[in-house]
Amino acid sequence: MSELRAGCQAMIIGGFYRTNDGKSVHVVGFVPNGERFTWRGKVYADPVPMGDAWLITGDLTVRDGSTGEARSLDFGLIPEKYLLPIDGEDFSHEDEQQKELSHG
Repeated sequence: MSELRAGCQAMIIGGFYRTNDGKSVHVVGFVPNGERFTWRGKVYADPVPMGDAWLITGDLTVRDGSTGEARSLDFGLIPEKYLLPIDGEDFSHEDEQQKELSHG
């Protein structure tokens, strides 16, 4: 299975808003809980109740951090457990190479 990383495509598989299930999104980057992030020149620093999350872009229904209401936006934060990578290379061979190097 592919590894989730910035720049990859992923499919949403669950989450708070079920209308997002099955949607393809672009993964922008990882946002540790409590960290600020910038999107289109605006800095966001709302506490995230879900903990660590990935910043994603796409046609999304998300909770507006200032009002708490559901809104259609082009970006959002989502925990890793709700994202399935759907492109890119399978990086599991990197783990095998590391094992070979460390076990000679």
